[in-house]
Amino acid sequence: MKTVQINKIEKGSVFFTCSEERKIFFQLFVNNKMVYEGDMEVHPDIQYFIGHPSLLLHQEAELIINYSEHYPLIGLTNDPFHAVNVLGLDVYNRIKEWLNLSYYEIFVNDDYEIDPSYIASCKIIVDLGSNIGFFTHYCAKIARDLEKMICVEPDSESNRANQLLNFPLLGDKLYIEEKLFSGSSDTKSRRFFRSKDKEYSTVNSTKYKSDIYNQEQIYKPSIQLQDIIEDYDLLKIDLLKIDVEGDESYLLEPSTVSFMFSHVAMACIEIHSEDIAVALKEIYQTKDSSFTKNSKGLFIWKNNRLLSKEELPQITAPKKILVKVSCPALGDTLCSTPTIRKISKAYGHPISVQTNRKDVFERNPYVEHIFGFSQNIDKNFDEVFETYNQWVKMNIGMNNESYYSTPIEMKLHMVEARQLHAFGVGMYLYPEELSCDFFPGEQTERSKLINKNWVILHTTQSWECRTWEVEKWQRLVCMIHHFTNLKIAIIGRSHKEVDYEDIIQKNVVRLKDVDADFCEDGNKFQNEYDENAINEMWHMINNAFALISFDSGPIHLAGTTDSHIIQIGASIRPEKTAPWRNASQTYKFHFVGGECTKFCASDAKYSVKEWGTINSIPYVPECQEGYDTFRCQPSPDEVFFKLMELLEDEQKIKI
Repeated sequence: MKTVQINKIEKGSVFFTCSEERKIFFQLFVNNKMVYEGDMEVHPDIQYFIGHPSLLLHQEAELIINYSEHYPLIGLTNDPFHAVNVLGLDVYNRIKEWLNLSYYEIFVNDDYEIDPSYIASCKIIVDLGSNIGFFTHYCAKIARDLEKMICVEPDSESNRANQLLNFPLLGDKLYIEEKLFSGSSDTKSRRFFRSKDKEYSTVNSTKYKSDIYNQEQIYKPSIQLQDIIEDYDLLKIDLLKIDVEGDESYLLEPSTVSFMFSHVAMACIEIHSEDIAVALKEIYQTKDSSFTKNSKGLFIWKNNRLLSKEELPQITAPKKILVKVSCPALGDTLCSTPTIRKISKAYGHPISVQTNRKDVFERNPYVEHIFGFSQNIDKNFDEVFETYNQWVKMNIGMNNESYYSTPIEMKLHMVEARQLHAFGVGMYLYPEELSCDFFPGEQTERSKLINKNWVILHTTQSWECRTWEVEKWQRLVCMIHHFTNLKIAIIGRSHKEVDYEDIIQKNVVRLKDVDADFCEDGNKFQNEYDENAINEMWHMINNAFALISFDSGPIHLAGTTDSHIIQIGASIRPEKTAPWRNASQTYKFHFVGGECTKFCASDAKYSVKEWGTINSIPYVPECQEGYDTFRCQPSPDEVFFKLMELLEDEQKIKI
């Protein structure tokens, strides 16, 4: 007779109640291996929990009570903290053979407690004792300005996993040194003991020789901090993470101390001996540096002399800079964030933004103040720029006091969406600068429902050229449910827009047989929004396997996540709006077009055809080729086949 009721599994813990008062003995098995056992007194109607980090790594587990009651733990991957959801299914499948509990330390427990805004600014990060690369992965997804990620790890299997985990994200910015950290220049190679128990790590260094029968002895070349600095021609290491299983004692050697103070701005150190901790504090705690222990027991060293050095131009009295972003739409506003970031870096400090969409810039470290357009604030600033310019006057013969009377129209459907903002301040964005920024806040209860077993459909109506009839959306829903195990959520918001001097209503398309409907009805304008809506949408998309949508605001928002994007084709060239991630428009972005590939809305010849001049825009909602249907759009079947292709690719990944 079973007396235990499993209530939920969350953050690596099983929550349960018992129907009677008694003492129980429990065993927790994960992948047929017992990871935890114990006993407790239980009482009816009181919820208890048993936790172990390995529940966040694997997909099969069982709780056994008193050797006889077996409770399979179903739905482990529904936990938003599970590795499948945090890393993504494709990444999870690549590295699941090497998963260990360091995942919990980095992604769930946040052992290092480093301010994400600092990581975002780092250009050079060195990971000493990189294991299979979880710390590297965590930093790589935040560090927008990263130039080099240097990993040092002696174990070849761990390095293989690191390569599989992080090369798709970092490419040639990832460097892996298969060596042992050392402090002595005359030590060319050293031995380490590779543990056969991979629960937390594959490596125990020379400092740990107990249980020698459970360890494999291996020799690898050694590397000093000085070698890294010289070999990679580094002026400064912004962040140095050290977890070298006892070899942190080399930080006491004078040569290493010298290079730490001259080249390292911040270090996070796991120290395995209280004596070493005391000795390190005596050296690294100075008037210009701090050496403190965080709440998780790790040590943080801050070299204030280097941290205070700005690599950006220094201005004695920082100018007050205002950038106006006048567009009302979510996607267009998001496309301004690369320009905002570049301006902020140029001046060396956060700037102010005036916008219709304050929610886009919340928590953005490059933005100091956010204003709406109801305020007249220009006179309070030293310099004012406006990025979203549809009309530009051209000077005559490079004379800055003489202009042609007819302005040039910046044809919004023919200009790269992010460059349009950059042109407004006289700049150009290079591929590594084109990624958009959104800095999410807390998840909502609704967003926590979504994980990598879900696909999100954005079903709001737009122009006729990029809108599906309800029947097409419904067919896509039917095929997804019939042929896959994916759950479906729909998102969208009915709203009003000013379009070609008219006010039009764009409604959401409601669908049957979906698993969650997050659509909102209403008649607000597109720049009138609920304060937390974009944050919740970001988390939903980031948690999901994929977003399927026409070109839209959610497409641009998805470009700041690591989820797949399937864009349904229309009359605008995909290069104009496709998100940039990892200096590429193809990373997890999949465009599905129709039989017509003329992209008439992005071709100036149709301006001439309709208006007799290139200095105009054709009526974009209509087909410029005169077809009675939009042949640039794919069928629901073609979109579904692309989704199936992605799902099949996930299953075909070979380690």
